[in-house]
Amino acid sequence: MRRPYFFCLLLWLFAVSAMAQPQPTVLILPIEMPEHYSPVDSEELTKALEADIQKMAPQAKLILARAADLTAYGYRAGGEQPPTLQMADKLCRAYGVGDVAWISITFQPDFNPQTGSLALAGAVRFWDYHAGSRSVAFDQPLSLVRVGQASEPDDETAVHADVRKLAAGCIGDLAYQLVGLARQRTVKPPVSAASWKTPADDPTKSRNYRAMISATVNYQRAVKNSSFVDITTSQAAMTKAWTVLNQSERDAISANYPDLKDAMTQVPVYNYGGYYYPWGSY
Repeated sequence: MRRPYFFCLLLWLFAVSAMAQPQPTVLILPIEMPEHYSPVDSEELTKALEADIQKMAPQAKLILARAADLTAYGYRAGGEQPPTLQMADKLCRAYGVGDVAWISITFQPDFNPQTGSLALAGAVRFWDYHAGSRSVAFDQPLSLVRVGQASEPDDETAVHADVRKLAAGCIGDLAYQLVGLARQRTVKPPVSAASWKTPADDPTKSRNYRAMISATVNYQRAVKNSSFVDITTSQAAMTKAWTVLNQSERDAISANYPDLKDAMTQVPVYNYGGYYYPWGSY
């Protein structure tokens, strides 16, 4: 793992700790990696994180929870949802901490076997329970994207290694975003979607155009329901769909979604090219 990741996460821990009085220690639950693809092992990440932070800042007030140890308190790692408030409070008391942090990352790789290009997108949910207020201090979606080149496109093992490097980069990027969250406390959806008017279904439109419309409908629903993970997922789908629209289709989208064009053009857009990743988890 890259040192910027540990340094930035440490800064985040200090920022969150400042809010948690009189017990500033933060309990970090094992990072969850749901779904079918996990390029990085959660336990391996936890061990590396702990070792590096101890070297850099022995005085850091944090506890990295082990999945095996948590079972003694009735919590089992590997779920797709953060702990209940009752469980989070129980863990705070059991470990003597002021905060419990839970992070879930769903990775989706894309691979172009012709050019050897790789892309790895991560949909993140960051959740933090604050014992002092007995409430959730954070529950935010975050997006991660890294692109690269396969060193040996025909070698499955080599491609896996390249994807792991992209995952390490994603984790480093996540750290920077967590620092920002700790400073501003809240994050609004990147687009409000309040003024959007979904056009009637038109089978004569291209597949790409209809995919974009479908993604915006899902995004509107996610914003309305405050579904943090769905906001991130649908936002990524909109970004991917936007890259393959022609100019007339983008103009048509902009007419119905006046603030969407700015959101699509002001953030980095990566064209995955519609390729696939032929190998599962390993």
